[in-house]
Amino acid sequence: MTDKQNKIINEKIFDKIRATSAFVGILKHYGKLSVPRDVFMTLITEKQEWPNDFIYKNGSSMLITYDEESDSFGFELKYLMDGDTPENAVGYQCTRNQTEVGFVDHDSPLYRS
Repeated sequence: MTDKQNKIINEKIFDKIRATSAFVGILKHYGKLSVPRDVFMTLITEKQEWPNDFIYKNGSSMLITYDEESDSFGFELKYLMDGDTPENAVGYQCTRNQTEVGFVDHDSPLYRS
C-alpha cells in the first residue's frame, strides 16, 4: 500500500474514532485493564459539571497517532496547544459528547443478565 493510500485510510478511520470507540478498541486489544480507584475519586468528591468535571480536568482531547511499523494506532490524552505534535499524528479528537452509536435500549432482553 502506498503512503497516500495509508493516509486516506487513516483519515477515514480517524473520522470514525470517538472516545467510546477508542475505549472499546483499546479493551478489545488488551482484554482487561486495571485503573487505580484514586483516578476516579473526583467523580464522587467534586460536583461533575462542566467546565470543572472529570473529563475537562483530565483529558477532553486525545491525540491519535499511527505507527506504520506496528500498523497500529496510539491514543494519548493531549491537547494540540500543548505543542510537540509527533510526525505520525493523525489528529486530535474531543472526548466529550462524541458518541454516535444511536439509542441503546437497556430494557432490551439483549442487555438483561
